[in-house]
Formats: sequence, C-alpha cells, structure tokens
Amino acid sequence: MSEENPFNHTILRLAPIEDKKEIFLNWHSTPYMERKPMHISAFAKELGLERKILDDWVSELKITQNYSSKDYFLSRRQEIDKAAADSCIKRPNSQLFTAIKKVSGELVEKDINLEVNINADYIEKKQKEGRERARRTMDGIRGLQGESALLSGEVCEN
Repeated sequence: MSEENPFNHTILRLAPIEDKKEIFLNWHSTPYMERKPMHISAFAKELGLERKILDDWVSELKITQNYSSKDYFLSRRQEIDKAAADSCIKRPNSQLFTAIKKVSGELVEKDINLEVNINADYIEKKQKEGRERARRTMDGIRGLQGESALLSGEVCEN
C-alpha cells in the first residue's frame, strides 16, 4: 500500500487559485468512481475553497464546452449497449432497444415504397369467409330464446 504524502493537502491549499482551478478541472474530468476524493464538497475542502466556487467552475465548464449528448452517448456506447441488452433480457422492451439504436445512429428510419398486389381471388375468399362468419353469428342469435316464458306470461302448467 502506497503512503500518501501528508504535505499534499497543505501544498494544494497554498497553490494559486489558477492552479487550483486546473487541478479541479483535471479532477472533474476523471471518471466518478476513480476520483479521490469522490465528492466535490470533500475536494473543495482539500483545496481550501468553498464548494460554491467549484460549482461556479463546473458551470463555466458546461458553458464553454459544446456538450453533445450524442457524442457522450457514443463515447459510452459499449457500456450503454451492455446495460440495454441486460435490461432487455431481464424485461424485454423493444422500444428501449430501438430508441438506443436510433440515438447511436445505427438505426435510421426512412420512407420506403411498398407495392402490394391483392388479386380478385384473395378478395373473394375473404368476402366469403366474412359472409360465413356473419351467417354463423346470425344463426346463433336466432337460436337464442327471445324472451323468458315467465316474463312473457306464458307459464307452463303441470
């Protein structure tokens, strides 16, 4: 286990503000799980600054960078693809997978011309099936007793 220099914190606190800003921006660009310390408030304390100052620097950074969610998504594509695949396996959702592929540019919707030819025989067959279904339905309705004998007044005498 490597020993940490006990003077690092003092050196950071005494550094000029421009150096602290550069140190902070390097820390901020490090992946979250690799940051030491992980939280911005702890890092502000280490630099001897108020958290508000670091928050302002983050705001400046976001304004000066042209943030692109598509670039961010593509930079983490492998990780996101794995997470999407895992979630689709656990709970299938084709819309999620489709949306992810659209954002990454791997799925592009485009108009297509589709020509469908239905011949007269097919139409005649479907009409015949429809008429047969309607006939069976009507036969079923006719087979039902219309009104209860008790309600119509025709009571069977024994």
